[in-house]
Amino acid sequence: VSIALDRQQAEHAVRESERRLATRMANLPGIAYRCANDREWTMEFVSQGSLALTGYRPDELAGNRVVSYASLIHPADRQLVWREVQAAVEQHEPFELTYRLVDRAGRLRWAWEQGQGVYDEAGKLVALEGFINDISARKQAENKLLESREQFAALFGRSPIGIYRTTPDGEILMANPALVRLLGYRSLDELASRNIEKAGFQPGYDRAEFRRRIEQDGEIAGLEAVW
Repeated sequence: VSIALDRQQAEHAVRESERRLATRMANLPGIAYRCANDREWTMEFVSQGSLALTGYRPDELAGNRVVSYASLIHPADRQLVWREVQAAVEQHEPFELTYRLVDRAGRLRWAWEQGQGVYDEAGKLVALEGFINDISARKQAENKLLESREQFAALFGRSPIGIYRTTPDGEILMANPALVRLLGYRSLDELASRNIEKAGFQPGYDRAEFRRRIEQDGEIAGLEAVW
């Protein structure tokens, strides 16, 4: 009786552990998976997060029943993903990837994946396990920031008026070509070697008054000075 009771308790503990794991997997904000190391990335296990990221349920991805995970990877990224994973598992190292997916609705998604190989006692690779997360929003923000920077760089470089940035103590951090030409310097490096706080750089310009007004009002408009 004692042995049977112990076995029942052990089985209950296993079921409870599996239930907790399933609950955690279902609530992950991405995909937890176990797959074969083949060209289709044939899924043995896929968590519920697959529906939100790919548009396919776990049972549709498992065993390539409806579609293989590899077919969802953007065609231009498939070979790169394969090469990076193979390079990692050959060295028994984890891998980290960023690539594009095309979901069920045909929308482009960005995925971040981290995983590693699973090896048997003889060191033979038997599966891959890892996690895939949707980073589309972050990628869109990064692309908008890059676009904004490129637009600023174009405006900064082509502006016919002098534009510059300094530290509070007068070190020149950046200046556009128009200002370099306006002040008669041969290059930005030559201009940046000067300090606008030091006497002689701006003989008709009270830098102390400029800083006072900036600290007081946060901006200055219409100030005339001799450089």
